[in-house]
Amino acid sequence: MRTPLFSVFASVLLLVTSAGCRLEGHGDVQALKPMEQEPVTLKIMYENEERFYSKYGNLFMAKYPNVNIEVASMEAMYRSNRYSIAAMEEWIERERPDVLYMMNMEQFVQYAAEGKLYDMDMVIRQDRFDLNALAPSVVELLREKGGGSLYGLGTTYYSLAMFYNKDLFDKYGVPYPQNRMSWEKVYKLAQRFAVETGDSLPVYGLQSRNGQHPYYFVKSIGGGQLLDMIDPVNQKLTLASDAWVKIVRNAADVYKSGALYLVQDWLHNKQTFGDPRNRDPFLAGRTAMAIDDVSLLRWLKEKGAKKEVTFDWDLVTVPVDPKHADTGSDFMFTDLFAISSRSSQLRPAWEFIKYIHGEEYAKIKSRTETSLMTRVKASNEAYGRNLEAFYALKPADTLLYIGYNQIPASFPQSFNVLAASEIGAVFTGGKSPEEALGVLQTKGQELLDKAIQTQREESKK
Repeated sequence: MRTPLFSVFASVLLLVTSAGCRLEGHGDVQALKPMEQEPVTLKIMYENEERFYSKYGNLFMAKYPNVNIEVASMEAMYRSNRYSIAAMEEWIERERPDVLYMMNMEQFVQYAAEGKLYDMDMVIRQDRFDLNALAPSVVELLREKGGGSLYGLGTTYYSLAMFYNKDLFDKYGVPYPQNRMSWEKVYKLAQRFAVETGDSLPVYGLQSRNGQHPYYFVKSIGGGQLLDMIDPVNQKLTLASDAWVKIVRNAADVYKSGALYLVQDWLHNKQTFGDPRNRDPFLAGRTAMAIDDVSLLRWLKEKGAKKEVTFDWDLVTVPVDPKHADTGSDFMFTDLFAISSRSSQLRPAWEFIKYIHGEEYAKIKSRTETSLMTRVKASNEAYGRNLEAFYALKPADTLLYIGYNQIPASFPQSFNVLAASEIGAVFTGGKSPEEALGVLQTKGQELLDKAIQTQREESKK
């Protein structure tokens, strides 16, 4: 029986080595041949050619002068009236880029499942690329959506954390917030700051993204509790629930207590002028806690350097649902790349991915990058802070909008207008949460059904 078994093993070994791989001690596998010095052309898909060279291309080609990059720019497609998911698929098929720019998580999940992406795990082990230097929750998300394999990496991302003014907490004798606090506890903390100060400038306990409209505030809270407003598969609205009523009511009650800051013009759907950050009460030292993104970090850094912000502040994670204590809220890759599984330039494509996620690139770009970098040390050093609060929690699946490709592109805008009006009415006292959500459920479903019907009719033309 030994001869057949040895023959099978030899055949497998021959197949592996003929594909450019080899087996070494301790099961080490060489996935790709080393980078060669001969001239090679690498085709990379990106939104805009000029931005690509400014952000990635110039630096990469300076390190690899033998690599000529051809940018497959999506700009013309964006500007055309033909943009659609089907048109994008046709464009990718026609352009055949080696490196794919993933438009969203839905496209990434779809392409990974269809075998269109190259599994990077083997070459990551071969090159000993340190994944531990990247935000763990980001890598885990990509691996989970790749069915256990790593089919892509993202250089930058968007997420939220909760900033807090330590001086205000000390002044009012309130204990500092902590990571993974429940919304109920954060609301109670916030209400301890809703006091009269003796002048015309109130102190607030909480604000979200500089006083954003409450519709987007409650939507983010619900997403962190794994609640959807829409079931994209069945194309039905899902707002008629006790869970959504509770979220809207609790947030409205905190606002009516004076603890939650909202921009009044936004609340009443009025146009505002000028940069809202110039009126941000957190930057003015008048809000205790602010749920916000990297833009507030930049403002704090700039104003701190000018001595315009003098209070001490720190960061914790956004509040969570105790039932999902490791789940955060809003998250988005601002740049997510993958390698086409049919590329004939796998090694140069991987060298590009490896370089833009490496330490050398991060050190250079962290001085000017406006998004958070997945190579966490770079952003930490750029802002002089430990930014773990931004990536400590797992992104909420409901806020990744997977499956939303089935929702007509015309629907979100009309629905957002309706939702802002109805949710705003709860905060201004015009409607109860039950009334507003009932209208949203009924009229929102009518809008969705109409959008679906219109899309079907247009597809027949």
